Amino acid sequence: MSYFKVIETKGVQQRILGECLSSTVSSIKLNDITSELVKKDLLDGKTVFYNTVDGSISVDLNEKELEVFSSIKKQEIQHKIKQKFLSVNNNESLIDMIFYIDATMTLFDAGYIITDKNREEKYIEIIETGDEMLIELLEEYLNVKDEISKIKWHKTQYNKNIKKLKELDENSEEFEKFIKTI
Repeated sequence: MSYFKVIETKGVQQRILGECLSSTVSSIKLNDITSELVKKDLLDGKTVFYNTVDGSISVDLNEKELEVFSSIKKQEIQHKIKQKFLSVNNNESLIDMIFYIDATMTLFDAGYIITDKNREEKYIEIIETGDEMLIELLEEYLNVKDEISKIKWHKTQYNKNIKKLKELDENSEEFEKFIKTI
């Protein structure tokens, strides 16, 4: 972990000035991988920004991009959208993804490469083997695949809401209708 000195800019973006030795009121803490990337960008003469709402790092933003979330109201709505997404997708989602990858590789090792085009055929093939372990794995695989589909749907909705929020004028009637749906 490394600390970086920041200054406020428009909206939720903070400009990263450089690395500092310890935590201060005007610093942020970044993990090792992100720290190395930020250091490289700074050495390359790039202007690096930290988003205080979602923790993302951006490089060389133009004036228009800095103003996208300049209003407090939009910042609050963006935070609400993010919290809603995160509340639906918890740590179990990560465990499901790990299981899904592992199950996919186990099925692959057993000779079953399941795609959207051939899935029904492969499901039948696995069931017809009579191999209880393989059938049980397939059942768990299908259950987790359903959960992953839900996560993908939620992520799509999240992206659509953030995009719409960026496009709306916060003084419009459409904006007021939009925030009521969140």
